[in-house]
Amino acid sequence: MAISLQRFQQHLLPRLFNKKTHGGIYPMKKFACSMLALTMLVTAVGCSSGNNNKDSDKEATASSGNSGVAATNGVNEYGWDVPTETLKFSFYAGYDDQSEVDKLAVPMSQFYKEKFNVDIKKLVYSIDMNEKLNLMLATSDYPEVITNMDDAMAEKFIAQGRAIDLTDLIEKSAPNVKEKLGKYLNLMKNDEGKIYKLPAMWGENPNVAGWDFGIRYDWWKELGTPIYQTPEEYYQALKQVMANHPTNAQGQKIYAISDNANAGTNTQGANLYNGMLSAYGFKNGFKVNDSTGEFTHWMNTPEGLEIAKYINRFYREGMMDPDFLTNKFEDWQTKVTNERVIGNIGTWWQLWVGGQEAWAEQDKDKYNIEKRYMNVSVKAPGVEKSTELSSNFIGNYRMIITDKAKDPQKIIEWLNWEVSTLGTMITGYGKPDPENVWDIKDGKWIFKDSAMDYANKNTNFHDVREKKFGAQSFMMVAPGGWIKDDRLDPRVTRVSVYDMWPVTEEGKFLDAGVNLSWENVKGESWDSTLYTVTYKGDDPISNTNATIKDTLISEWAKMITSKTEEDLVSKFNSAKDKLNKLGLHDIEKYSAEAYKSNVEKFNQ
Repeated sequence: MAISLQRFQQHLLPRLFNKKTHGGIYPMKKFACSMLALTMLVTAVGCSSGNNNKDSDKEATASSGNSGVAATNGVNEYGWDVPTETLKFSFYAGYDDQSEVDKLAVPMSQFYKEKFNVDIKKLVYSIDMNEKLNLMLATSDYPEVITNMDDAMAEKFIAQGRAIDLTDLIEKSAPNVKEKLGKYLNLMKNDEGKIYKLPAMWGENPNVAGWDFGIRYDWWKELGTPIYQTPEEYYQALKQVMANHPTNAQGQKIYAISDNANAGTNTQGANLYNGMLSAYGFKNGFKVNDSTGEFTHWMNTPEGLEIAKYINRFYREGMMDPDFLTNKFEDWQTKVTNERVIGNIGTWWQLWVGGQEAWAEQDKDKYNIEKRYMNVSVKAPGVEKSTELSSNFIGNYRMIITDKAKDPQKIIEWLNWEVSTLGTMITGYGKPDPENVWDIKDGKWIFKDSAMDYANKNTNFHDVREKKFGAQSFMMVAPGGWIKDDRLDPRVTRVSVYDMWPVTEEGKFLDAGVNLSWENVKGESWDSTLYTVTYKGDDPISNTNATIKDTLISEWAKMITSKTEEDLVSKFNSAKDKLNKLGLHDIEKYSAEAYKSNVEKFNQ
């Protein structure tokens, strides 16, 4: 089994991982609840020209110590140069419930105040993040730091002069940022070589299965057929399982597939085409001609029509959950847990959260290890390489320090500490403590024995985040990718803030269930970082892109709910014409040029 890369950011992430939309790290609360505990692996994942694996003994003192301006009380045991005057600032992190966030943050807030003399206020709102950010721009009412914003929105703030220039601050006071990001920091530079934004939840990605074509393992096993390898074979497997399991124990109808969207978003149905695009080898939604450098959006390809027909067939034949366009993640998760969904075309971790992780907690000692979902790599006929395993080192989300900042110097020093390896460990897992999942013993970062047991990862998550330690409450720029350090527990070689995958010394998974779920993950990882497109806030193409994204979602919903294939074809062609009139060909050219520019920047 080939396992490599991710997040996640996507998926992360966009894990992602998560709480409600951008409540701090990723878009979904339930994802975080099952994806955040720890990640431990010895298999190599992804590749990076960044330097996120240095022994942090070699890192600069966390506050940099270069400003020589404010008096300090000296460097504490965690590498932070403690100021005599309390550092206070606020940051906005996206969608969530403020009262809940405040409650969760108490342990971390107290720890920072007592040990660091730092007082941070995290702001969230129960409103779509982009909608809130636009309102902030209109009213000039925004905090000193904003994180988890998408790249286009960061550029909008930059274009309006609301984000400060970080170039000199990073050069003088953020050596860890420079070292960890390495050449990838070049991708944050504008055409003048200035840096106004930094990535959030970046790093060497620990995604394991990417976009996948999942299925209930025990139900598939009943078929006695070889593992499916193409979209058509997957469809047939789902159809057979659905015939064998028409209803659950409560008499509710079981569906082949469904979909969901994050709270505060309108992306229902997008998982379905994104998963399919990976089976056809598309890169970030484009068919890329490596010899000519041409980018063609999937809606302008024959494969795009095939994908639409494929998904529409599930709908027309009654195999699609009728609520697939309205399900929020929690709704979808409940259906999975109640055994009403057989498979999933989308992000691999979602089935785990609603499936085996929920069932294992419910059934405890009576849990049957084969009652689970497995992730499977699928490739369309004639496709040389599928693209389900992508690793984007800089991720899709950004952090800016706004023009409201009272002391940008000290804020960048704090962010520099957060990016240090020990800073990331503390930010991601909470303070080292005998009752936490990790502690510092004789200079080593030791995980408690229960943290090495995969079955405990959900319990550990609630302990470190919701019950005792407030982990990730104040995460702004810390990497979400692999953390490598000589001080790590000798039983592991790397960790991340997503999951925990205990392994043997030979690099094999200790958990038999994990091995069952991943035995048919065969895809090869690819680095998608340089395909990241920046839409500048003052460029009309940014508005074009936003309009096309919204239009595509609504047109896609119309297509795949067509009552006949002929109707589907008509709606597809109509949508294609509509998108091209809106400027889709311009987006294709812009994306191709952005890739070339990224290659040049990266190699500076």
